[in-house]
Amino acid sequence: MSPRVPLTRVALLLAALFATAACKPSDVKVKTVKERLDSGQLVEFTKPGYRRPSCPKAAPDWSNLSLSDQAERERIVLKTQSATLNPGKETCFRVGSVVNLTVDGKPNGQATIRKLGLIKLGSLQAQQLKGKFFAKTDDFNGFKSNVESKRMKPVHEGLVTIVEVDYLSGSAADQKTIEDRDAEKNAGDGFAETLNDGDRLGECRNNSVWKELIVPGDYQAPVMTSQIKSWYRLGNFNCLTQGQEAEVKESTKADAPSAGKVRIRKIKMFKVQSLSRERFDLPDFDFEKLKQKILTENSERKPRPEEWMLVYDVEAPGGTVAPVDCRPDTISALTGADRHATRFVTVLPKGTCLKAGHLVMLRIPLAGEDSLEIPARVALVEDRTEGVFVTVEKIIGGQP
Repeated sequence: MSPRVPLTRVALLLAALFATAACKPSDVKVKTVKERLDSGQLVEFTKPGYRRPSCPKAAPDWSNLSLSDQAERERIVLKTQSATLNPGKETCFRVGSVVNLTVDGKPNGQATIRKLGLIKLGSLQAQQLKGKFFAKTDDFNGFKSNVESKRMKPVHEGLVTIVEVDYLSGSAADQKTIEDRDAEKNAGDGFAETLNDGDRLGECRNNSVWKELIVPGDYQAPVMTSQIKSWYRLGNFNCLTQGQEAEVKESTKADAPSAGKVRIRKIKMFKVQSLSRERFDLPDFDFEKLKQKILTENSERKPRPEEWMLVYDVEAPGGTVAPVDCRPDTISALTGADRHATRFVTVLPKGTCLKAGHLVMLRIPLAGEDSLEIPARVALVEDRTEGVFVTVEKIIGGQP
C-alpha cells in the first residue's frame, strides 16, 4: 500500500504546476488591426454603437453618407447595392445609426449603418461588398477604379472604409419612380440598339474610350473574313460607340497583336436569356456553336453569370468586311480545263470562306478571250502553301 501524501502537499504541487503553465508564453500571437490590414485582411466592426476610436469624442457622429452619383443612390434604394466606400480609416459613422443618402450635398433617402470595415483598396474583393451590383466583374472593377482615381489621396495610406447599409424603405421621395423605371427596364428582354454614329449603349465610366474589340484568337479570322460580322461582350459595361474603328485583339495589352481594324456599325444590348440567331450577323458561321460558347463562358463567370450582353455588328474600314473576297459568287477554273469534265479545280487566295456544299458559278476559259459559265457545287477545299485549292462539281442539268 503506497504511503499517503498529505493534502496540503498535493495542493502545493498543483498550484506550482498551474503557476508554471501560466507563465509560459502563448504559442499564438494575436495580430493587431494594423498588422491585419497590412497583410491585406478585412477588419470588420459590427457591434451596435461602435464608432472609430480615432474620431474626436466631442464631435457628433457623421449623419450624411456621400455617394458618387445618382445612379449609386438609386441602386441603394433598389437594394441592388448595400455597401459603399469611404476613403481612409477616419470614418465617424456609428454602427446602428440612421444617415442621409446624399449626392453633391443634397439628401434624398435614409439608411441604417449596419457594419463598418477597413481594408486596403488594393486587396478589396467583390464578395466583400454587399449587393448583386458587385457580382458583375465590370461593375465592381469600375466602381473600385472610380474611388481610386477620384477620391483616394496619399493621406489615406491606401485604406478604405466599407460602409454597409440597409435602406429605409419609403425614405426617398423618388422611390416609386426609381422602382417603376427599373421594372420597365427589366421587362421582357430589354433589347436596345444604337441608331446613329456616336451612340453608345451600356455603362461607361469616366467617359473612357476603348480602342479594342476583344476577340479570342480562334475567332479573329472568321471576324476579319466576314464569316462572322457580329461579336459579343458579356455584361453591360461598354465604352465603344457606333461608327468608331477598333483593333481586333485578344486583350487590351499594348503588346497584344492586332488582327486588323473593324468599324462598329451597330451596337445591340439585351438579356442573355434572350440570346437568338436574329441578333447576330453570321453569313457563314454556325450560330449554335457560337451560342454554346457564349453560354458556357457565362456559366463560368464568378461569382455569378451576367444578366446582360452586348453584340457589335462590324465591318472593315471603307465598307468591306474582309481584305479578300471571302465567299465569291463566281470563280474561274484553271486555264486548260476541259469544258466537258464534271470536276474542276481552281486556286483562291488565303482567307476564302468557301466550303464544301456551297454553290458557285464556274467560269471555264475557252479559246481566245471567250469563256463559259456553268453552275457548280464546291466538293473539296484544301488549304496549301500556294493558296486554297477548291474542287467543284458541275451541277447536272447545267450547261454542257
